Amino acid sequence: MDTKIDLSYLREVTGDDNDIIQEMLELFINDTPQALKGLQEKYEASDWDSVRAEAHKIKPSFMFVGLQNCHNKLTSIENNAREKTNLEQIQEELNAVSDEFNDVKDEISGVIKELNS
Repeated sequence: MDTKIDLSYLREVTGDDNDIIQEMLELFINDTPQALKGLQEKYEASDWDSVRAEAHKIKPSFMFVGLQNCHNKLTSIENNAREKTNLEQIQEELNAVSDEFNDVKDEISGVIKELNS
């Protein structure tokens, strides 16, 4: 199976502790949809300080699962919201992050099941 995620960084920072890895992946799967929804709502409200803060808060979790592209897009969202520049680009990047998250949810759920068995 072609994998989109890379857990090598997560394995490194957890000392390859499967229990911690499983817990972090479960948090990622459970918390990210609400975080992305909140980010979208803050964008729609033009609340740029909150957009910046929320993007900053959630970007490390994408790094943990090796989604560097999402991490980069969230960094761009954070910077654009801080500087109040390229604001129209934020929606495109937010859509791309949401799409990529949706693309990897099942793969991450599969990894959680493997760790649980």
